[in-house]
Order: sequence, then structure tokens, then C-alpha cells
Amino acid sequence: MKTEAKLVLKPRFLGWMSVFPIAINSVIGGVGMLAFGFFANRITNGGIPIPIKIAFGLAFILFVFVIPFVAYVLKKNTYSQTEYRLFDDRLEYAEGFLNVENKSIGFDNIQEISMTRGIIQKKYGLGTIILKTAGQGPNAGVYVRDIENPEDIYETLKQILSHNK
Repeated sequence: MKTEAKLVLKPRFLGWMSVFPIAINSVIGGVGMLAFGFFANRITNGGIPIPIKIAFGLAFILFVFVIPFVAYVLKKNTYSQTEYRLFDDRLEYAEGFLNVENKSIGFDNIQEISMTRGIIQKKYGLGTIILKTAGQGPNAGVYVRDIENPEDIYETLKQILSHNK
């Protein structure tokens, strides 16, 4: 008999704010690429062949428009597919869009719980709860990202974890 989840959490997608760092880096790269093309054209007195000029323009379009748009679409779809389910004894989650990861972690395996809230997360009432398990590396635990009411969820998880110890 399958038990019902006590709590189901879904991350909140903040639109362009969710991909802001990627977009900024990409725009800086695109503007740098375009500036380099203008500079190269200038120092060669217009001697750069037309196909190279077109390549610089296409690189600018790729960096400034295509990469941020693709990042936005992928992150939005990833957030829409992500779900964290809390049961009496474990956390199960499905995360991802292109590469889907399903994981179940028993509460008895969780060694540490913490909560972080970045500047943008604070503005929108979001936070990330980190559940650390034994082991090394990025897969040693779960990051429950961009959830609403993170303080309440954090306290609830602390209580559940204390009952399972």
C-alpha cells in the first residue's frame, strides 16, 4: 500500500530573474565579441572579409539573444517538472527536464539541515533548504530550491528529522 505524501513542494520560477546570471554573462560575452569585431575591422582599415564580419554579428546574436532564451526555456521547464514529496520517513523528488533525476532519501540518512536565502529569494519570499547526507561531492544530499515559506518548511523538516533520530 502506497502512503500519501505529508507535504509536496514545488519550486517557484521567477522568470528572467531565474536566469539572470547566465543572461548577464552571455550579454557581456556578446558585446565583447561585437566590440572585438569592430576593433579588428578598425585596425585593419576595413580589411576584414564580409564572412568574418557576419560571423561576429551571428556570435553577437547567439550570445545576447539565443543563449539567454534557451537557458530561460530549459530552466522554466525544469522547474515545472520538479517536485519534492515529504513522507513520514523519507524525501522523494523528481528534478529535471532533459535529464530527469529521481531520488529517495531516508530521513535517517540526513546528517544536517540548513536554509539559505539569497537577495533575490528574500525579495520574493523564497529560500533553499539543504539536506546533507553522508558522502562527498555534489550528490551528497538534496537542495530544495526556490520554495515559498522556507522558514516554515525548514522548521517542519527539523521536527520530522528529530522524530526520526
